Amino acid sequence: MQKRSSHPGSRAGSKPPKGGVDAIDTDENFPIMAYDFVQKDEKINALHQHNVMEVGLCHRGSGIFIIEDKCFDFKQGDIVVINSSEFHLAQSHRNTTSDWTFIHFHTEHFLGDVPLQAIEDLSGPDFHNRFHSGDYPRLRHAVDIIIAELKEKQKNWQTLVHASLQQLLVLLSRLPSGDQSTPHNLDMTSIAPAIGLISTKYAEQINNQDLADVCEMSEIHFRRQFKHSTGQTPHQYLNNFRIRMACGLLEQEELSIIEVALECGFPTLSTFNRQFKQQMGKSPRDFRKHRA
Repeated sequence: MQKRSSHPGSRAGSKPPKGGVDAIDTDENFPIMAYDFVQKDEKINALHQHNVMEVGLCHRGSGIFIIEDKCFDFKQGDIVVINSSEFHLAQSHRNTTSDWTFIHFHTEHFLGDVPLQAIEDLSGPDFHNRFHSGDYPRLRHAVDIIIAELKEKQKNWQTLVHASLQQLLVLLSRLPSGDQSTPHNLDMTSIAPAIGLISTKYAEQINNQDLADVCEMSEIHFRRQFKHSTGQTPHQYLNNFRIRMACGLLEQEELSIIEVALECGFPTLSTFNRQFKQQMGKSPRDFRKHRA
């Protein structure tokens, strides 16, 4: 069981680099590993892929996960499932940390009777990669056993890991999958620097030209490519990201609603209230009241 303070594939720097595939080394005879991961308040600013499937369990904290064109908030107890084909990055809410355990494994070794296609289908624009433990207790139980056995390595631990991972894969194969009839992720790599810039500078004023510049494209080509890859305009994606970050900050009672708005890049309270209600279906005040 390894412990890391930064996620494999994370990189720091002033200019978000283009994403890439991060090769995870596993035992070729038993290709699965787990490690504890502490995300401090430094940013991960590059979308990246792994050559393995990734399952993460959040033990503490909150923040957001960007997976392809999707943006999910996460909190304690959440399970995140990321296929090897998906670009992603994670970020804790500002001035906070989050504690995780991640499991990385090569699915082909552990599939058994589970069709490979069933696992490959666990991706795409309609697949919701984040699952609350309370809604999926059997999924959480399998993840807990795998983590414990990989950490403790007691007698016959590999047998129990294999059996629990089989159970996990079966449970995952039953989850609603994305629509594979329409190609997705046509070129996320080309816009990865823009996603990285949004994730680190969302509280600042960002325009299309700024995003196009880090992708080394003309503004017109960039806007077309971004919409083609994500289904959203850059402005829509930025606002979505800001609202997701605001959701986490609203759970911190020490911040007023206007302070949350300013922290997330909204110039006025009225703009924040309007856009928050459009996306979340309720006002920031009501959202905070129901989360309390």
